Amino acid sequence: MEIYKKTLQLDDRKRKHNLRIIWNSILYLVKTGCQWRMLPQ
Repeated sequence: MEIYKKTLQLDDRKRKHNLRIIWNSILYLVKTGCQWRMLPQ
């Protein structure tokens, strides 16, 4: 049971990028069909 507690702790590492920005980028790719490197900054 302790193994699961260790893997579910999200406070150990902070995210480098906001998940909202990544999700919006993926939706933009699907909608427009452009390549990942062609995303606007």
